[in-house]
Amino acid sequence: MNTVCHRFHIASVAIAALLFLLPAFCFAQKPEGKFTFSGRWINEDGAPVPDLGVNISYSNSEAHHVESLVTDADGKFSFTGNSNSKAIMVVIGREAKKKLSKEWYRPNSYNYLFKKLENGTWGPTPDPVDFVIKKKGDPIVLWHHGEHKIVLPEFGKPYGYDILKRELVAPHGAGEVTDVTFTVNRQRNNHRDWRNQMTVVWEGEGNGFQSIERPPYNHEYPYPTKVPTEGYHQERFWENGVSPEKGGAYWIRKDHSGTLEGKKAFTNPPAVLFRIRSKKGTDGTFTGLYGKMHKEFGVSLTRESVNDEHQPAILIDSLALNPEEGNTTLEFTRRKNAWPDLKRKHWSRRP
Repeated sequence: MNTVCHRFHIASVAIAALLFLLPAFCFAQKPEGKFTFSGRWINEDGAPVPDLGVNISYSNSEAHHVESLVTDADGKFSFTGNSNSKAIMVVIGREAKKKLSKEWYRPNSYNYLFKKLENGTWGPTPDPVDFVIKKKGDPIVLWHHGEHKIVLPEFGKPYGYDILKRELVAPHGAGEVTDVTFTVNRQRNNHRDWRNQMTVVWEGEGNGFQSIERPPYNHEYPYPTKVPTEGYHQERFWENGVSPEKGGAYWIRKDHSGTLEGKKAFTNPPAVLFRIRSKKGTDGTFTGLYGKMHKEFGVSLTRESVNDEHQPAILIDSLALNPEEGNTTLEFTRRKNAWPDLKRKHWSRRP
């Protein structure tokens, strides 16, 4: 009996040793390689930001790692890590954050997800990234509101919207001036074959919008601090849905710049600058009221109850507007609002 137990003990120890060595053996058999992530920190004028602390956070099959780097005289940094890393995050260091926060808007974080390559490693190495800091100005009091929904009476008909009144124009609301017109169409065959379409027209000569494409990272202030007075366009068409012919979810955007198409959801909509109530000067240039939105207009469906028909709705995400004609300053204080009748809970929480 003792002999049997002794043999069983030896076998158990051998199996335990094998199980202990197995993960290391499997890891050693994984293809090894290196990726390099590099970037630079600059201001809006392209000048480098040297001596800035940057943290590189990444994980691989071994552990989670955080590497602290400092930008060189050219504002550059570079890091090389394991190719087994699945993701990487770049964040500004704590001391650097204190250094910049009083005078500069800064990037918050950058996330990059690697894909598994054919040889079993993770890649590819991302392109170098420019992290841009923006000089803070003097915030002023603007008209501003947070997320807002405009319910349209019907599909397929154009409806004017007065931005200053925050109302559809008469006879559908208390609005007096048509700043922008919305038309929404919907086609639904079944839950695997449907589409929503929206046409947005900024009305009036000199009025219009321009998209501000977002950087590949989260930024405290995704808008330009110097708002342009030219380059505004008046019309954009948007479609999204699900189609067997397109292989599932898709989106289409058409405007002055051409047509863009994509699969799945449109996950990174641009910020928008706009101008309304424009006047043409003797020199042929326009001036008006300048504003911004955190995202371009969206479209959704709404109804009062499950027994009611759906109605189209336009979604606005954090709109701000300067009440002074020709003033392009769009940095505003969130402690005050030029709309005296708007309850504080509806004020914008965006910068």
